Order: sequence, then C-alpha cells, then structure tokens
Amino acid sequence: MSIFNRVFFSLQDYENHIQGVRQKISTCLNEDLQIFDVAISEAIINGINYSQDGSLRVHGVYLKIRCLKRKMIVRVKTPGEEGFNGNDRIKAFKEKKEQMINQTLLDESGRGILIMVEASDYLIYNKLGDEVLLMKRKKNINTNV
Repeated sequence: MSIFNRVFFSLQDYENHIQGVRQKISTCLNEDLQIFDVAISEAIINGINYSQDGSLRVHGVYLKIRCLKRKMIVRVKTPGEEGFNGNDRIKAFKEKKEQMINQTLLDESGRGILIMVEASDYLIYNKLGDEVLLMKRKKNINTNV
C-alpha cells in the first residue's frame, strides 16, 4: 500500500502540482488515466472554488490517495463548516441518468458530479458534505506484487 497526501491552497497551487497527482493516479491504476483523473480534479477544483470565508488560505483542500493492491481510494476534504449535499445528487443521477445529463449538459456548472459518478466505481460524501470518497478498482492486477 502506498499513500500520497497533498494540500492545495489555490487553483494555481493545484495547477503547479497536477502533473504529480496525475502521475500518482496513473502509476497506481497501472493504466492510462482515462477519466478518473478528471473526476478527482473536479472534486479538488470544486473544493477550492466553494471553500468558505478564508478557510482555504488556512486549511487548504486536502487530497489523500491510497493505492491498494486491487483498488485506489481517493479522499478530497474541503475546509469550512458547510459542505455539499452530494449524496442526494448521486442518488438522483443514478435514478434519472439521462434526465440529469440533459439538465446539466449546457449549464455552466453541475457536470462535475456526473463525471465523478461515471468515472468512479464507488462515490460517497460524508454527512457534513465536506469530504468526498472516490474509489476505482484496478483493471490490470499484478498478483506478484
């Protein structure tokens, strides 16, 4: 098991480190990134954009990637007291996928949750809505590791 931790204090900070994050994801999953890195970026960027009152400058958006033998677990935690009610959005998307896509297709925002649901094998927010967990199973597992 390997663990990768990083804290981002601004979009510029994330942009400066995005290649390292993408490399970690690619190495862990033993495959091309496809869309899972986009899902993680959505979670981080949303955390940065929607952080409250100056808490971003103090606490930052926390990224933790755990690379296990058969899967990758990613946690993104945002600062502030109020989070995002993502579990209701996930449920609505799963129940009415086509309708949700049509509703958000041309919107300026709202597609991030759709990307995260489609790219992840498992996706859930904590009760406060300030932390999201994304899980992706590895396709090519080397049993000799």
